[in-house]
Amino acid sequence: MKIFIWFFIILGGLWTLRTIKEILFYLYLWQLKEYHLKRFIDHFRTIKGKSLIWNWKYLVKLILLPGILIAPLVGAAILALFYIAEVFLFLKKIYQKKTKYPVFTKKTILLTIIALALPFLFLVLLYQFSNPFGIFAFSILVFDILVPLVVTLLIFSIEPLVYLRKRQIIQKARKKRKEFKSLKVVGITGSYGKTSTKEILATLLEDKFKVLKTTEHINSEIGIAQLILNKLNSKHEVFVCEIGAYRKGTIKLVSSIVKPKIGIITGINQQHLATFGSQENIIDGKLELVKNLPNNGVAILNLDSPIIKEIKGKINSYNPNLKDIVFTSIKEKADLWADDIQIKKKELSFKLNTKKGKSILIDLNIAGRQVIENILTAAYCAMEMGMEIEEIKKVISKIEKKLVGLDVIKREGKLDIIDSSYSSNPAGALADLDHLKKWEGKRIIILRPLIELGETSKEIHKKIGQKIGEVCDLAVLVTKDHLEDIKNGAAKNGLDPDKIKTFDKITKKDIKFDQGAILLEGRIPEKIKKDLNLLK
Repeated sequence: MKIFIWFFIILGGLWTLRTIKEILFYLYLWQLKEYHLKRFIDHFRTIKGKSLIWNWKYLVKLILLPGILIAPLVGAAILALFYIAEVFLFLKKIYQKKTKYPVFTKKTILLTIIALALPFLFLVLLYQFSNPFGIFAFSILVFDILVPLVVTLLIFSIEPLVYLRKRQIIQKARKKRKEFKSLKVVGITGSYGKTSTKEILATLLEDKFKVLKTTEHINSEIGIAQLILNKLNSKHEVFVCEIGAYRKGTIKLVSSIVKPKIGIITGINQQHLATFGSQENIIDGKLELVKNLPNNGVAILNLDSPIIKEIKGKINSYNPNLKDIVFTSIKEKADLWADDIQIKKKELSFKLNTKKGKSILIDLNIAGRQVIENILTAAYCAMEMGMEIEEIKKVISKIEKKLVGLDVIKREGKLDIIDSSYSSNPAGALADLDHLKKWEGKRIIILRPLIELGETSKEIHKKIGQKIGEVCDLAVLVTKDHLEDIKNGAAKNGLDPDKIKTFDKITKKDIKFDQGAILLEGRIPEKIKKDLNLLK
C-alpha cells in the first residue's frame, strides 16, 4: 500500500504539473481565437495546429495506452520518465518566460479556476477507486490525451453564463448609448483597412470635435459595449467605431448598440472566409452596416475593392431609404477620387478631387498606395460631418504613419526595413509587394502565411507567390503553411523554388546585404525580428 501511495504521489504530481501547462495553453488558444469555434478549428488546419495533435509525444502516449494494460509496472515507469521530461521542459519555459497562458479577464479567471481544479478532483477519484498501478497510470494518460477536448467542453459548459453576461453588458451599453442623442457615430467595417481608416478619420475629426474611438484591436461586440460603458461621456461629440466580424449577424448586433449614422466599408475580399462559410456570407455580413443605417444615413464604400465594384448596383437594395450611397476611388472618377498619384519609398502625394469641382494637393510622409484608399473614405466622411477640403489638408499631416501605412526603417547603408507587420490580408500583401518594387538591390519578404481564407487559401497563396516571383530575390516564411503553393506561384515568374525558404532553413547570412529592402509582412514574431537583427 505504501508503495502505491508513493507511486501515486510522484506520478500524480508530475502529471498534475504537465496537465496544468496543457490546460493553460488551450485556454490561451481559445482566447486567442476569441472563443470562436470555427476559428479554433481552422487553427488545426495549419501545420503548427496539426503539430499540437500529430506529434511524436502523442504517438508514444497512444502506444503506451495498451502497453500499460499489458505490462503495468513497465508502462507506468516509462510514463513517469516521460512526464519528468515534460515537466523539465515546462519549468525551463517558465524560467525563459516562454510559457503561454491566457490574459486573465473575469471569464478566463473563472475558466482557469474550474479547469485547474479538474486534475486534482480527478486524482482524488482515482485514489479512491484504482489501487492497481496499471489502472491509475492508464487513467491519467487517457485524461492527458483528452485535455484539448476537456478544455473545449468546459468552455462550452459555461457558455450559457457567458451569453447571459454578454447580453447584460450589451443591454447596458445600448441603454447608455440612447442617452447621448446628439452623438454622431461612424461605423467602419471591411475585410481590410478598418484600423487604418479609423485612425485617419479620428485624426481628421479631432481637430474639430471631441472624439471617442475604439482602441487597438477592440472591435468585437463585447469590446465595443464595454468601451461605451467605461469611456463614453457627455463631452464626446463623435464616436468612431471599428467593427470586426467573423460571422453574419455581428455587425447588425453592433449597429443596434452604437446606432451609426455614417457607415464606411473599406473593402471586401476573402478574409475570414473559413469562419463566414462563403463569399456571399462575407458580402451580406459586411453590408449589414449599410442595411442598419437610418434613413438619413450615408454609406461610403471603397470602389477600388473588386467585390464592391462588382456589386455596386446591388448595394442600394440593402437599404433603399438611405440619404446617400457614395463611392471613393484611386482608379476612376467617383464621389471623391484621387489622381496625379506619386508613390515614393517613404512618402506619397496625390490630388484629392470632389464632384463639386474642388481639388487639393496632399503630401504625406507615409508609404503605401493602399493608405490613399483609406484616406479617401475617411476624408469623405469628414466632409459629410462638416469639414472643408482645406481643413482636411491642414490636419492630415498629423496622421501617425505607424498606425496607417508602411513603416520604413532606415538601416546601415542603403538597406531599409519595410514594416507591415501590424496585420495582413490578401489585398494588403499584394499591395506591399508592389511597393517593394521601388527599391533597387536585393529584395526580401519575410511573410507569415495568411489564415482563415477557407477554400480560397491555396489559390490566394499561389497569387502571392506569383507576385513574390515578380518582385523578390528571396522569400522567408515564418511557418511551413502553403510553402508549396507559394513556391508554385513564384516559379511562374521565374523565381527558383530554393529561394522560398522557411525560417528554420535560413541564417543571418542569407539576409545580410547592403542595398535593397526587407519587407515584414504579417504579424512576424518579435523573436524572429530579434534573431535576424531587424528591430529598430
